[in-house]
Amino acid sequence: DNYDSFSYTIIYYLKELGFECKVIKNDAFKKAKELEKFDFTHLIISPGPHSPKESKLSLKAIKYFKKNKKILGICLGHQCIAEIFGGRVSKMQNPMHGKISKLYFKKDPIFKGIKKEIEICLYHSLHISSMPKKCKILAHNSENIIMAIKHKKYPIYGLQFHPEAVLTQKG
Repeated sequence: DNYDSFSYTIIYYLKELGFECKVIKNDAFKKAKELEKFDFTHLIISPGPHSPKESKLSLKAIKYFKKNKKILGICLGHQCIAEIFGGRVSKMQNPMHGKISKLYFKKDPIFKGIKKEIEICLYHSLHISSMPKKCKILAHNSENIIMAIKHKKYPIYGLQFHPEAVLTQKG
């Protein structure tokens, strides 16, 4: 948890689907290795108000668990994934807080059950300005901003938009 209120919306939906969840603040531990004691299979890096550089444990956890855990980064988590694998995150000229945009995506299991472009809700002022070579773009929005990425080798996904937001269709 990168200290974002959307973290608890995500947890609510996951619990509703039957998943057991544990919320760990990004400053709860110094080392990602300490998270092993929770014996988890999936890791979600939450949205948050800062840049990847201030996300502390989030960056360390992605780097440490990249080979053996399924990882999903949402908003700030998406940006953290890009940075860890060599991409660049930059400030946007016009922040996208509470904005609706169209999502155009490639066929991928993460978009299973979604037939065409959908409307998504955005809450960000940073974006991936340079893609990491180890990842591929899965989706962009109507402003041509990268909205979803996937690592080429590991089960790691990033979503810039907020799938948990009520204004995101099919979220």
